[in-house]
Amino acid sequence: MDRGQILDRFAGLPLVAHNAKFDLGVIKDAVTEAGLDMPDLRYACSLVMSRRHYDLPSHRLDVVSRAAGVTLDHHHAADRDALACAQIILAMARDVGATSLGDLLEKLDVGWGQLPIPAPPWPAGSSPSY
Repeated sequence: MDRGQILDRFAGLPLVAHNAKFDLGVIKDAVTEAGLDMPDLRYACSLVMSRRHYDLPSHRLDVVSRAAGVTLDHHHAADRDALACAQIILAMARDVGATSLGDLLEKLDVGWGQLPIPAPPWPAGSSPSY
């Protein structure tokens, strides 16, 4: 699978990651290094969502996994972390009765993230007037 196929594989689908800011930075750097255009990505961050849902002293992936009743073995192995993240999202959805990722975000009062970041609706170099 080449780099373009990898981007095509998740084009149009929402991404979910725990500490999405880090993972999306890696994706952005890889896309830039490959000389490709950054695809439009919508994403949700289970770290941000867990802060709204769980009252914990820490919201590291291993801590949130335990709170959600999710087994996380081999922490920091990308595939295991991704699976734990998905299971945490599903646990939070069950807890609040959400029927979709968008519904869960709404119930937790968390917005979608988006890359590239959309341009503001006012002309470049100016500020909005209030």
